[in-house]
Amino acid sequence: MLSTIQKLFGGGKQVTSEKAEQVEQQQYIQYAQEVECTLRLLEEHLHESDNSAEIIQNVMKTACEFYQGDWVGFLQVDLELGLWTPYVWHNPHENDQTAILLREFESAEFFSRWIDAMHNNRALFFLSLDELSDAPPEELKLYHHLNIKQLLAVPIKPRPTGFLVVRNPQRHITRSSMLQMLAFVLLSSINEQKLMQSMKMSLSPENIKSDTDVIINLFGNLEIYTLNGVLREADLKSPKICRLLAYMLLNRKVTVPAREIVEAIWPEEVLETDNPGKNLRALIFRLRQSFSLISGYSLIETTPNGYCLNPKLNIV
Repeated sequence: MLSTIQKLFGGGKQVTSEKAEQVEQQQYIQYAQEVECTLRLLEEHLHESDNSAEIIQNVMKTACEFYQGDWVGFLQVDLELGLWTPYVWHNPHENDQTAILLREFESAEFFSRWIDAMHNNRALFFLSLDELSDAPPEELKLYHHLNIKQLLAVPIKPRPTGFLVVRNPQRHITRSSMLQMLAFVLLSSINEQKLMQSMKMSLSPENIKSDTDVIINLFGNLEIYTLNGVLREADLKSPKICRLLAYMLLNRKVTVPAREIVEAIWPEEVLETDNPGKNLRALIFRLRQSFSLISGYSLIETTPNGYCLNPKLNIV
């Protein structure tokens, strides 16, 4: 009698397992069909446009609709500076506060799960904040602040480095292959956009001979020349960045602590801001991104003791 009951229960588990596999197979087939259909429609749009900005928006809109999220964006990451910055995004809602809400996201040194996902080149997702019982309180607080209940993100690299993120996806949360394919298209479009921007800067003095030569003109309007082009003050769009660069040039032989830079250039922020170093990191990040349009080198390097000009560059 006991053996008969065991057989009955064992058989029940096997049937349940088989049904679960069948359901999983059906869901995957449906997912694969939707991926094929969505990519075909996106490809039609891509053939109709050579505008990289328009393509970027189409890619993010496609991701938002496919996963039924309420926001999709590319977060650009500088692991050396510890900065996470929204580069481009798609928000289907009229009231967009992305730039304001994500300011706190800029300095996320406690985001170890994101850094691990970046290093291991794997997708990051969670179905509920309840899954993040091991997360630091600051991380959970930020998710609440940004109204994140579910999330799917895939890393983008090598240049630029970051994550393509879907906030609050309502379906296919555990299936990241579609988002990874869209991330590849997005990366290509972003690099094409940056290439077009750098081509507009394709002017350099005749006495620049190698890719490590840099000429910086501080008289009149700021101009930075490399073998690949020129970066002007208007391109930087920040008087603070110009003051930062001038100060670093005056101290080019040494490493300057962050607080010393802040106190020298804008001392009022030391008193008014709880974390003036965070604002400095943001400025250095923006300068790096602008300089990357005309050089493969970093202009300012980060060290344990502060910041210094890149010693590999021949700066005149």
